[in-house]
Amino acid sequence: RLYLDEVISSMHVQLEDNHRMEVIVVQGPVHILREITDKILACKGVLSCKLTLTDVVIPQIHARNTRK
Repeated sequence: RLYLDEVISSMHVQLEDNHRMEVIVVQGPVHILREITDKILACKGVLSCKLTLTDVVIPQIHARNTRK
């Protein structure tokens, strides 16, 4: 799964000693966000990964399926 519906924005920062920091803003159900975090952390070369949750601060980008 690519999680394209959850990704809102990303930022790449070049650090010293050939290190990079990626900041990814995602939106969606907590269990999906934790799944994304776990998959990132399992990637080769990733030193750390942290999920920070906040209250709803931006409108939903992708409408939820409300049909029954």
